[in-house]
Amino acid sequence: MWLHGVLIGTLIAGSAGAQQQPQIFPNLLYGPSAWSILRFTNPSEIPKSVRINVYRADGSKVDLQPLYTIAARSTVDVRVEGGGSEYQYCWAQVEDVSARRSGPALKIEALVEQVVGDKLEEFPESTAPIYRYDHWLSPSSAVSGEHLFFLNTSDEPVKLEICSVNTFPNCSADGSKAVRITMNAKQSMVFRMGTVRRRFLLIQCHPVVPFVIGLLRSASPITREYSSDSSISFDESGK
Repeated sequence: MWLHGVLIGTLIAGSAGAQQQPQIFPNLLYGPSAWSILRFTNPSEIPKSVRINVYRADGSKVDLQPLYTIAARSTVDVRVEGGGSEYQYCWAQVEDVSARRSGPALKIEALVEQVVGDKLEEFPESTAPIYRYDHWLSPSSAVSGEHLFFLNTSDEPVKLEICSVNTFPNCSADGSKAVRITMNAKQSMVFRMGTVRRRFLLIQCHPVVPFVIGLLRSASPITREYSSDSSISFDESGK
């Protein structure tokens, strides 16, 4: 099942603030008749440079040109796609590395497109803040029955302890049984949550790494339909 739309950010967490540089697009995809597009619009009078890294859900890197130059007052689309018969979830890390940062900022957008029959479905995707906590805590009512997304943006593995608790600060505080998962560097994962029976869902991170977390919700696409008016005719009569 495809889950598009925004990530609903941290509900309750530590006191540290979110980090927003570089920009993270956590919910991209490519596969049969589907691809992701990173769109860069430069409204300034000077060229801008961007660095792009795209990773699959398992943390492996997508083979993609890393550096792009966006000319003044122009737009460049970078398409993330691949062959094969299966869909690949992926995420992108994008950073403005321009030598000169003066003038209007570079506009960065992302979207997923899929061809279904004679229709092109477009799903705009949003950025997500990066957090660096040793835990994540949410009321059980907010996550029960939902799809919880976790992305390890760091260059090292992280061990997660996931449990439901009535009290804080850790999974062993009131005899809770924790599910333990090790995530690779750059790996993302979706957890299909059942009913969380205690007051809170708690996720503890060992070691503390930068991460993205939130709830995935389905969203309706922007749909464009192809028709005979979309075709192009070639006159080869020589007239």
